[in-house]
Amino acid sequence: MKKLRSLVALTVAGISSTFAWDISGTFEDKGVAVSSESMDSPTVVSLQALLNLEFNAQLGVATYANATEVQIDPGRSNLDLKILGAEGTLLGDVSWSIENYQATEGGGVMVRIRSPRSADDSYVLLLETINEGQLLQAKVMQVEATTFGPKYQELGTYFFPRAT
Repeated sequence: MKKLRSLVALTVAGISSTFAWDISGTFEDKGVAVSSESMDSPTVVSLQALLNLEFNAQLGVATYANATEVQIDPGRSNLDLKILGAEGTLLGDVSWSIENYQATEGGGVMVRIRSPRSADDSYVLLLETINEGQLLQAKVMQVEATTFGPKYQELGTYFFPRAT
């Protein structure tokens, strides 16, 4: 089993290093939901809230009101994000190891986050830049374990402007 995990990690590392990272940079924490199950019109959302699996837009913006920017630094073995407040104050950070993310052909990153509420459920965040790198696009899907295999449900697509 240990050899199998090592082989999988090496394969993912090989795939990840094949693609160029295109999501480095600092983005505004507040963005807009352009499609979501729980909205009728574009809604302001917090990137930090999405990273913490808080999908209620109003609650997320209120809870993470102090966050102003999110700095993304994809490395070879970790994907590091720093949550910044006013004047660049570090409010928190997130780091995912290679086992929890992989690069995509388009230069983005797909991150798998386990749900703290249910050991069988997880979420996939696809982070990529669009509009010549001026927007970070975050697509969120819920992955639910079923007896017939995983079930995917798209929860929404969100845009966050690059910080100036």
